[in-house]
Amino acid sequence: MAGVELGVGVAGSANTTLGVDAAFHEIVKVTKIAVLDAGLTDQCFGRIYAGLGLAGLSLRRDYEAVNSYHHPFAELSAETDAYIACLGAHQGQDGGVLIIGTGSCRLLIMGNRSVTVGGWGYLMSDLGSGAQLGRSALRGALEEYDALLPRSGLGTALMAHFNENPESLVTWSETVTPKSYGSFVPEIIGHAINKDEAAIALVNSTANNKERMILMLVSKGAAKIALIGGLAEPILP
Repeated sequence: MAGVELGVGVAGSANTTLGVDAAFHEIVKVTKIAVLDAGLTDQCFGRIYAGLGLAGLSLRRDYEAVNSYHHPFAELSAETDAYIACLGAHQGQDGGVLIIGTGSCRLLIMGNRSVTVGGWGYLMSDLGSGAQLGRSALRGALEEYDALLPRSGLGTALMAHFNENPESLVTWSETVTPKSYGSFVPEIIGHAINKDEAAIALVNSTANNKERMILMLVSKGAAKIALIGGLAEPILP
């Protein structure tokens, strides 16, 4: 049955930085959906050899926690989402990937070795990611509200989501996930296309960070690099 798609499932995030238990909750959930789509039941879990590609797995702590987790599968192998993306992008051959979605990560596979750069999670890493772009835009909107920056169309539009109330923005930020910040990216890109100077500056800064990442992969020996993720196409121009 190699290469034959039997069933597909879609569920929520399985980012291990949000908790290994939470990640496995989604993994089991999406597997149930996939096996049902294949005309099977979850009684077959004990015959499934699971290969996982997970965001957050660049942390040794999470890598060990996932691979030692008491799971329902016959066997489990886990790598980072960047690793499996690189395998897919280059058909298992040598090459690099720059993942730019809600988070960001760079990975290069050459022969039997791989080099990962970044992917340390939203709080301390994810340079050039959608989440960081969204947070930077909201910070700028707050500075505009405080008259530290001139008002822009983007800042006005973002503050409107919080009824022009900075306290609402701050309390919202205390509980949200990176995905919540990333949800503002289409709006930021739209304002940049419409020549809003604040939005253009933010998008250009993100693009410059991407360039740094690409040059770094080239310096490590990457002859081919694939851009992957929701922010890849909008940032190309």
